Amino acid sequence: MEARDHWFTKVKAHIELQHKLNGRRTLILGHSWGANVVLNMLFSVEEQQPGWVDKHVATFVNIGGPLLGVPKTISALLSGRIVVWWCVSVCVCMYTMYTMCLMDLA
Repeated sequence: MEARDHWFTKVKAHIELQHKLNGRRTLILGHSWGANVVLNMLFSVEEQQPGWVDKHVATFVNIGGPLLGVPKTISALLSGRIVVWWCVSVCVCMYTMYTMCLMDLA
């Protein structure tokens, strides 16, 4: 994601801006596969700049992230249930991002 979209860099810049404006560390929510992406980003940034995570991130909340794998992957793919869960995950993620944006404006 970093090589293609510079997503890590954009999120890092947003977190740094929030820290600069508010003087507080950020709470990061990771839902479903996004939890793995966020952890990857945090490890990557910490590797490049030791101490950055402690300075800018208050906590990381994992909401249903498959950190140890997903045991029902094959049955979900074969049954088609994965489409429903993907749609729910996208809706929850979009609502969370919208809510966080509103919180930033307040």
